[in-house]
Amino acid sequence: MPRKTTANAAKDELLAEFQALVADTCLLYTSP
Repeated sequence: MPRKTTANAAKDELLAEFQALVADTCLLYTSP
C-alpha cells in the first residue's frame, strides 16, 4: 500500500477532528 501524501494525511486528520467536534456538539445538544 503506497504511503499517503502529507496533504492527504493532514486532511484526514482535520476531518477526523471536525467529525469528533460535531459528534461532541450533537451529544451536548441531545443530552437532557
